[in-house]
Order: sequence, then structure tokens, then C-alpha cells
Amino acid sequence: MKCELCKQKEAAAAIKQVVDGEERELFVCPTCAQRAAGPMVTSLVEMLLGAAMDVQLPEFDTVVCPGCGLPRAEFRKRGRVGCATCYETFAREITPMLRDMHSGDHHVGKVPAREQLNRTRAELEAALKKSIRSQRYEDAAVLRDRIRQLEAGAAKAPPGEKHAAS
Repeated sequence: MKCELCKQKEAAAAIKQVVDGEERELFVCPTCAQRAAGPMVTSLVEMLLGAAMDVQLPEFDTVVCPGCGLPRAEFRKRGRVGCATCYETFAREITPMLRDMHSGDHHVGKVPAREQLNRTRAELEAALKKSIRSQRYEDAAVLRDRIRQLEAGAAKAPPGEKHAAS
């Protein structure tokens, strides 16, 4: 993994940074770590990274994924995970990578057609129950008909085709 500050050298240390009350972890090279730490804690940085500043922290590269046995050093070299457990094991490195690649770390893209159909149906059924509880039977009848139309459209549509949910 490349240094998140200079984007040139390999990251060898993690620095915690608090910005506007939100804690973020930066993975940086020894040079950037020393620059970020400032002169007051230079000796601490040297102690952690080694006098030559090119020695990596021992615990940083000894982590191994329990699911597939992928060592952190190999993950950093390849930039690919080996199994689903790697996402949890290497979360410290993966989260900033995803944030940089996708401009965020939460999915906001498209939803599969089947899932959208299920969500729409659940919303209509909830509205139907609410209408019945509040004794708005005309509204409930309209919602019931929409649910039936949705089910009929889902039954007729071939697999993989998008469903129209109104």
C-alpha cells in the first residue's frame, strides 16, 4: 500500500488523526511519519520505525488472514484479498483504499431488480396495514390492487429483466 500523503513510497506506519471530531487513520511512509510527527516527537518516531527509518513496524506485517492464510505483506504487494475474511482482517488498509477509489465507503449505487421489487412490495404492504388500521378502506383497496399488479408483473417477467414498480 502506498503512503497516503506522498503517494510514492510504501506505507510503514499508521498515524491516527482527529479532524472535526472524526478519527481517521493514515498509512504513511517513514519520511511522512516523521514530517507529520514534528520535531518534538522525532525520537519516538525513530524508536518505532528504527534509526534508519526504513524498518517497518514488526506487528504491521505479521498479521495473517485466518480465513485463507494471506499475509499482510502479500496483500499489500498484490492489492487483492484472498477471501471474505480478508476484508475484516485488513480493514485498516482496505477502508482508505475503498474511500479513495469510490469517493466514499458506503454503497449508494444501483439495486438489483429483485431487491427493488421486494422493497417496493414491503413498502406497499406496510402502507396497506396502516390504511386498514386507520380505517381508510378506499386507500387500502388501491394499495391492494398495486400489490397485485406488482405480483402479476413479477410472475410474467422473465428472469433477469427489470420489473416496473410504481
